[in-house]
Formats: sequence, structure tokens, C-alpha cells
Amino acid sequence: MYLRDGASSIQVVKFSSGDNDEQSLELIKQMRNIPRESIIEVHGVLKESNVSSQQPVPSVKHLEVELESFELISESAEENALLVEDAMLSDVLLTQRQSAKPSSKQRDGSRGEVSTDVRLDNRVIDLRVPAHHSILRIQSKIGNLFREFLDKEGFVEIHSPKLVATASEGG
Repeated sequence: MYLRDGASSIQVVKFSSGDNDEQSLELIKQMRNIPRESIIEVHGVLKESNVSSQQPVPSVKHLEVELESFELISESAEENALLVEDAMLSDVLLTQRQSAKPSSKQRDGSRGEVSTDVRLDNRVIDLRVPAHHSILRIQSKIGNLFREFLDKEGFVEIHSPKLVATASEGG
């Protein structure tokens, strides 16, 4: 299993340890039943990874978390309309996948091309794509630099109420 936050991802592993085999197997079984994109809290030990990962996931390649326990904070829907893995695919990868055998397309659980309407309807998930995070970080840094410059020049940031000529949702 891979854990992802706004900046990075890391692999979570669980090894059977002889005397605790039943407990380890039960923990693994519980983890497998968690739907993708659920929010969980993991307790474990951060260790050097024995295996060098060549995959783009995880972004932290030399470390892994050896799972001791976990808590499900928020369970996602069983069938998400959009998976982060699908939203990450570039046009080149989509073309390669579409020309590949059907069985190899489904190996990682992703479903392929995602329409703009699906992306917009599921924007909360679409914003979890690393490329989108990068754009948001750049926008944030630029905004902070402008704010810092204007603050040094003596300007005051004002948060005024917004007047809208027509009725809008939410007030």
C-alpha cells in the first residue's frame, strides 16, 4: 500500500513475524478492504527500504513504513468516478495504454482516459494529482511573494465583503 500526502508518497509494508502471524494476516486483510482514496492514520516504524523501487510511486524510494496499526479516518466511496492514477495519465501514456492488450490496461486497477466533465465533477480528487499540486504550490509562492513585497511597502490587505448584483448560491 502507498500513502500519499500533499508533497510525497511512501510505501507501507507488513511482514509476518512468526509468533504474530495471525495478527499480521488479519491486519493485512483489513488494509486490503479499505477503498482507494480513503483517509487513514498509520502507526509504524520508518525503516530503510531493502528493495529499490523503479516505479514512480512512491516518491520516497529509500524508506518505507513497517505497519504496526492503522485507523480509518474517512472511508471513500467504493466506486470512485475518478482515480488519481487515471487523472495522472498523460496523453502519451493514454495512447500507449489504448494500444496495449486489454488485460495489461487493467493490471493496476486504473480505468484509462478521463473526460474533462468527470475531472470537473470530481475536482477534489483531480486536485490530488502531483502536477496539480505543483501548480498550486507555485501559485501560493507567487501570492506570498506579492503579499510580502506589498507589506514591506506599507500596503494593507483588505478582506471586504463582496457585493453581487444577483442572488448566488450560499448567500
